[in-house]
Amino acid sequence: MQQNALPALPAPAAELSAWEGYLRAQLSRRSQCRVRTTRLEYSPQGREQQFLRRLADAARISFSRTALAGVVPGLQRQALQLIQLRRQLIPDEAASWQQAEVFLAVGELHRAIHTLLEEIDLYLRHYALVKPLAEQWAEFGQRAIEGRLHHSPDMDDFLREFQHLAADGSLSPRHWVELCHAYAQEESHHSQLMRQIAQAGALQSAYLLARMLRHDHWLLDVPALLCAACFKDLSWFVPQASEKMLARGHHAEWSAALMCQCPELGVAVPRLIRQHHECLDGSGLPLGLTGVNLRRDARMLSVVTRWSELYCHHNASESISRFQRPLAYQQAVDALIPECLQGRWEVAGLTALLQQLELPQPETLPSASPEHLRQANTHWKIPRPHFLDKAKVAVPVLRKPRPSQD
Repeated sequence: MQQNALPALPAPAAELSAWEGYLRAQLSRRSQCRVRTTRLEYSPQGREQQFLRRLADAARISFSRTALAGVVPGLQRQALQLIQLRRQLIPDEAASWQQAEVFLAVGELHRAIHTLLEEIDLYLRHYALVKPLAEQWAEFGQRAIEGRLHHSPDMDDFLREFQHLAADGSLSPRHWVELCHAYAQEESHHSQLMRQIAQAGALQSAYLLARMLRHDHWLLDVPALLCAACFKDLSWFVPQASEKMLARGHHAEWSAALMCQCPELGVAVPRLIRQHHECLDGSGLPLGLTGVNLRRDARMLSVVTRWSELYCHHNASESISRFQRPLAYQQAVDALIPECLQGRWEVAGLTALLQQLELPQPETLPSASPEHLRQANTHWKIPRPHFLDKAKVAVPVLRKPRPSQD
């Protein structure tokens, strides 16, 4: 029975050999059912002509978009190979078209081609949204570096756009994260790795936070949180700053200082930038606090930034194909779980992030209770900033007041 079993229906992006085995198995079946002839526009051959026209239009649009070079050509190649495989195994004049099993098998193959074309259209739509936001982000960043950043309606519209995108259920967080990284790597004209990660992390963090806070904002200042997520690593783009100086920890204070020049933003944005860097690498202010002493918005921004940096570093260090993209998500989460168990990240924030990334919650992760962060590893402290160690600066210690002489 196992030898005569028919192969299962392959996935749209499966190997070509799997689809060949599936079609050959359907050709070998014998049935008394027959299929009547249909008009050309409703026939399988007519559907393939429509597929080819859609592929030609997508290729013409995506040719000049370098950020799509890693994913869209592979999808187009897979669709073309499936059409060629059908024409090779089942020619247009073949008598096997009268068999119902063959007709239905070709229908399943065409459904897979349609799925590939829909994914191509989804990538093109995401690119049309990522590119203008990346250009606006670069414009606001250049204003801040040049000292002429002012709070304007354009900045409000820029931050509000992330909330509008978060409410769009047709967008995919995975496609958004992947395209932000690809755009920063291919079309941002930044050769330095940290600048690419900073630009990709800004768009990724703002979008993910907007999705996490869409239904439950936890009484947080959402516009200030999105602004801090966008410009938290702006100091990497200062021309006079050396990479060695920024790597030691000065990038936190420099980024906060660049945003302080806009008085309309208030103190929330610089505070978020400092505290989120303090939770990440100990380079912000205040010094020596545990994770529970930081505000919830800083902790949420930290866990999203940490995941974004791990994802971008993984994609930059290893050349992985589009079929292995889920590994980048899972490996970044696997690195966050031990840190969360140490009390470094809030369970509620990590759980909300996993829901937006459409990843299952690990069994080792405890429930998102408000007391978990206080009970888990309370002796753990945020690391001391590296630049203070280099300068041999002591952390201030509060002393008890001297008794009065009276």
